Amino acid sequence: MASSSRLPSFIVDVTAVTTRFLKFPSKWVECHYDDTPNDLIYVITADGYQAQVQIMWDGHDLAMKTGWNQVVKNLQIRVRDVLQITMVDDKTFELTVFDSHLCEKHVPTNRNPKFIKWFVDVSKPTMILPIKWVNSIYVVGQLSDEVLINTSKGYTANIKLKDDGKDVWFSDGWSKFVKDVEIRRFDILVFTFSDQNQFQMVVYDSDYIQRHVVTSESLDNEESLNNRRRC
Repeated sequence: MASSSRLPSFIVDVTAVTTRFLKFPSKWVECHYDDTPNDLIYVITADGYQAQVQIMWDGHDLAMKTGWNQVVKNLQIRVRDVLQITMVDDKTFELTVFDSHLCEKHVPTNRNPKFIKWFVDVSKPTMILPIKWVNSIYVVGQLSDEVLINTSKGYTANIKLKDDGKDVWFSDGWSKFVKDVEIRRFDILVFTFSDQNQFQMVVYDSDYIQRHVVTSESLDNEESLNNRRRC
């Protein structure tokens, strides 16, 4: 398998099929996967869960199969949940589960919860934050009138927050941020909030694969890494 330090994470919608086995996005496999089938890998979560799962070929699809149904049961993964899957090393994938309200389900004690948003209206100058996330015990009282958003590509912007007592949304600065970061219709955005009124944002294309992956190594060797990618 290719080095995990430069592999993008990806998103999976949970359907009835996904509760039985999890298929990797075909583009991710085509571009990044070069290992033999029937590998045993570990699925972990940020709050300490760990399970061994076998990945194998199912026709033209690569999938997590043996052991996956136990992960689904243990983590109470439901239809309409959304999964964020990040490769930690050659044999380990970190799993983040979002519920149907777009909020992270299994939150570790050392950070605030993530939330996920489907970006539908590019022309809209604001973005409403999930109300369940805003009202969670982790977030109440922590949001200020202005926040800093950092992207995985290294772009940073100050965005105003507005609150009408019912909804909270990104306002002044958001539309410019969308343009500068080149967020497109049907992109998927995952936000992680820190105690310093900062958000880390990761962008996924409509094919559910992370768009920008930047590490210290890749900044120094961008041309070399581009030559090594298959897609």
